[in-house]
Formats: sequence, structure tokens, C-alpha cells
Amino acid sequence: MSEEPQVPLNQTTPTYHVPSAQRAAHKQPRHWLAWLGINCLAFFISSIIYPALNLALIFSIGSTNVQLPLINGQRALQPNLWVILIIPVFITILIASLLQSLAINHRFKRLFWTLNSATLGTLSFVGITYFILTKHEQTTLAGYIWAIFFIFGCTSSAISWLQWRGIRQLVDNAWQWALITTLSWTTLGSLIWGAGLGFWLRNLMRH
Repeated sequence: MSEEPQVPLNQTTPTYHVPSAQRAAHKQPRHWLAWLGINCLAFFISSIIYPALNLALIFSIGSTNVQLPLINGQRALQPNLWVILIIPVFITILIASLLQSLAINHRFKRLFWTLNSATLGTLSFVGITYFILTKHEQTTLAGYIWAIFFIFGCTSSAISWLQWRGIRQLVDNAWQWALITTLSWTTLGSLIWGAGLGFWLRNLMRH
């Protein structure tokens, strides 16, 4: 009677697991193109929304201000004028931040991210604008361009820093988002609202 060889009960076969090489969307080498594109889109949409809101508020304030009595040589609405004029800034930055969040393909607190961006951006915009306006220096084309540069530079830097903090644990190389956001908004703002508008106004005043 031949005995068949017994298979050991504790026989183990080594197994190997090779993880699938999946690259997330934010790790793709051209992700900065999407980030640059969404920031440029947000800038141009903001360039339409902000003047439209400002004009609407100026006309509404003007129609209200005509009926207000003079107090110490000024209309009663003047002390609250800064509070009213920051509304277009907040709404514009809020809409721009919502558009920017579309470029982040991850689940995160988008509403909290956009609200914080709009709040800090508005405070930065109003603060640097107030600082520039209270210097009482002679207005020149170069001075106007530098003022626009500082306004866009400081505001975009503050917003991009806050946005970077919100996505730094989700996105690889999140510092690139802060860099692209700051450079795109500062460059476009200085060229279009600074140099472009400044030269146009100067030529308009000459005629």
C-alpha cells in the first residue's frame, strides 16, 4: 500500500501586492494651466461685476443723499459711506472665490473657504486703499499705477495665503496655487486697471 505524499497543513505561499499606479488629477504636470485659467476667468468676471455693483450703489446713494440734511457741512450719510462701498468688494471677491474653488478637485469646505477669502480680501482691500488715499500725495500716472499694484498685490497675497492654508493638506504642491493666484491677479490688475485705465484716462483728459 503506497502512501501519497501529505501536503503540509501550514504551507504558506508568499503573495505580492503591487499597488496600482494612479495619478490624481492635482498631480498631473499641467495642473497649473487649469489653476491659471480659472484665476484669469475669475479676474475678468470680477472686472465686470465690481464696476456694475459700484455704479448701482453710487446711483442709489446719490438719490438717497440728495434728500438727506446737511450736518456740519456734510450729508448725514457720509460717515457710513465706507461701510456701503465695501459691499461690492465683498460680493465680487465672494463670486471670484467660488469660481476658484472649481479648480480644486477635492472635497473640502468650499463655502467656508470662499467666505473666509471674501472677508480677508475685503479687509485687505479696504485697509490698503484707505492707507493710500490718506497719504495726500499729488496724483500722477506713475503714482496711480503703483497704487493699483499695491492694492492688487496685497489683496491677492492675503487671499491666496488663506486659500493655501485651506488646501495644503489636500493638494500636492499647494504653494503653487498661492503663487499662481498672487501673480495672475497682481499682473492683470496692474496692467488693465493700472496702466491700461490710467493711460486711457490721461488721454481722455487731454482731449
